[in-house]
Amino acid sequence: MVPIVETVAGAADARKAKRTHWREAKVCIAQRQGEAVPKAGVTMEGPREAGAILKRLVDALGLGPKTQVHCVGDGATWISRQIEELFGDQGIILVDWFHVCEYLTPASKVCAPDSAQDWVASQKARFLLGQAREVVAEMKRHLEPASVDDPQAPVRVACRDFSNRLDQLDYPRALALNPPVGSGEVESPHRDLVQTHLKRPGAWWRADRTQAMILFSSVEPSRIGAN
Repeated sequence: MVPIVETVAGAADARKAKRTHWREAKVCIAQRQGEAVPKAGVTMEGPREAGAILKRLVDALGLGPKTQVHCVGDGATWISRQIEELFGDQGIILVDWFHVCEYLTPASKVCAPDSAQDWVASQKARFLLGQAREVVAEMKRHLEPASVDDPQAPVRVACRDFSNRLDQLDYPRALALNPPVGSGEVESPHRDLVQTHLKRPGAWWRADRTQAMILFSSVEPSRIGAN
């Protein structure tokens, strides 16, 4: 999230008449299996713009009619839709392993309060064996009452998220083919392209100038700089 500032039009003192908010920077990377350095791009715009960047990155790596595109994301619906639109049957989506673990830890306090750590380890092992449906079935036995709001209902939230993405939890396939199961690869570009340039103490950016702060070349997507 990037800090954005907007000045109220017609204000006598622009320093006092301003609004601040946060806006998402979408970072995309593409990498051939076995290669160390990915190609990266970032946009402050919406899902379609991010999808266009990702498609350009993958094309630059030599996308062909038989290429399989292994995609790892945080489970956001817009990411899944872009992958489906851009790559069709060639695109395979996997929910980032870290996000799965993030759901299990708070749910464990409800499902197994006396052995939470062991319960989490057990459910992780089942996911890696391709038993996502079985994990969801077990968790449903511990669903919070409907009167409990989502922030206090970690089991219900986890069950809903897993159930909606069962086709994106095929970790045995990923482990067998050896592509990544986590999105750690994108953390370095995120740090270099967004954090370093736009997350500075006390700095807020005008929306119409933010994209210009993160430059990327449409000719060579791996060459990205900022000013």
